[in-house]
Amino acid sequence: MSGVSWYLLTTLVVIFVYCYAHILMVVRRQARVMHGHQQQQQAGSATTQASSSQHKMQASVTKTAIFLTLFFVLCWTPNNVYYILRQLVPAVSFNFPVYAVTLFLGLLNVCGNPFIYAANYDVIKMKLKKIVGRGQVLPSLQDTPHT
Repeated sequence: MSGVSWYLLTTLVVIFVYCYAHILMVVRRQARVMHGHQQQQQAGSATTQASSSQHKMQASVTKTAIFLTLFFVLCWTPNNVYYILRQLVPAVSFNFPVYAVTLFLGLLNVCGNPFIYAANYDVIKMKLKKIVGRGQVLPSLQDTPHT
């Protein structure tokens, strides 16, 4: 049974890597198309600036994909290790607080992804601010005296 847990984690990581690699390929392809259109319309320093911007976008997507994959692995590995220990050591049960912590880490991964995207992309950051209080301090917090 412990092999199943590692198999599932490995399968999910492979799916993650595949999906983000696909996203990166699409971004690179789109950047090449955009670069080709800009070369036809403009010349000189504007093309160099557009190329630099495209390179930054590709680097940002790559950095985000790597960070999300590492975050996934770091959050879910303790839970999978716990499942393996549960299979190998009969004294380990799901009543231990350690299990709750490993489960919390896994759920943290699910909840943390939007914030990772928001930290890396201004468009998502603005949408998140709009959803969570319209980018303003909530009225109940404004009335609280500061000490």
